[in-house]
Amino acid sequence: MDNSGSGEVEGDGRMLKPEGHKGMWFETEPTDPWEHYVWASQKFVGDPIELPKLEGKAPDDPLAGLPDVCDEKVIERMEEVGFEHEHTNSEGLVRTCYFFESEGVRGPFSEEMFNVSIDPTRNLEENKKSVNYQLLRNDVSLVGIDPGEDENDCGVAKEEGSSIIYARFLSGDATGDVRLVCNLSEKFFQILDNFVTY
Repeated sequence: MDNSGSGEVEGDGRMLKPEGHKGMWFETEPTDPWEHYVWASQKFVGDPIELPKLEGKAPDDPLAGLPDVCDEKVIERMEEVGFEHEHTNSEGLVRTCYFFESEGVRGPFSEEMFNVSIDPTRNLEENKKSVNYQLLRNDVSLVGIDPGEDENDCGVAKEEGSSIIYARFLSGDATGDVRLVCNLSEKFFQILDNFVTY
């Protein structure tokens, strides 16, 4: 895989973390399959997508002018990294796209699902989740989007104006460990973040 746009490749094949890059970075190809997805996304760090702005459906649409996290180019890059686009939901006040693994880490018929959303209805401070899990960067927060429905709900979000952009792990058996859910959500957020500028 050519990761030349992501930083300088050393003679021994290592990719050095580019200056200013936030979050997790792998200098060499990791053996962990979830880390491998992040590593595969690193090739796009030097060539980010500038997300187009959403057009409003009505004059007072809160999504108008917000970055389209479900843009076709995001979907194409997700596919290159190993995630298939299931569908995009633009009904209501939140824009969300759903992705699942092309080839499940745990085998056939056990593909994990994630989503990424731009949400003008949620305030980051009001949705922060307190979990014994340490994020690798300080510009994002853990959030609970549906805390009443699932105590293991854990997404990773950052503010975008008065809205939040978040990614979260949705499916599969996370062995009841919310920290694992947070970790997988953080990895998916990092993949998105490696693709785009907001």
